[in-house]
Amino acid sequence: MKEFNSYQEYAQILIKDIIALENTFPKHEQLPPILFTYWCEEINNQVEQYWKEYLIGKRENYTFDENEFREVFDKAGTRYTSEIVDELVEEGYVQMGISGSGEIVYSATEKGKQALSKSKFKYL
Repeated sequence: MKEFNSYQEYAQILIKDIIALENTFPKHEQLPPILFTYWCEEINNQVEQYWKEYLIGKRENYTFDENEFREVFDKAGTRYTSEIVDELVEEGYVQMGISGSGEIVYSATEKGKQALSKSKFKYL
């Protein structure tokens, strides 16, 4: 494995490789640009954290294993999804509530149901 001089250098190599792979897919199969941006931000943040932990001896290395890399993508996906849901609530398409067991739940408003009935996603 190549040794890196900084966490930024390692993060840039990871992101560069992801971009190269992403560019092999047709446009309609590529990640949404905002999700991709969030993923890159999460990679940078996590690499910085791992680098610091490596320098003080809390980690044996600063690189991601497969599960850690998946977790970073999932974190970006959660952020992306949360923003979409927040926007749907703000626009009045979805309302938030609390279930009997205390969990947050979401449901379509009348405006959301009307929009959904006109969309190609009628199966939702």
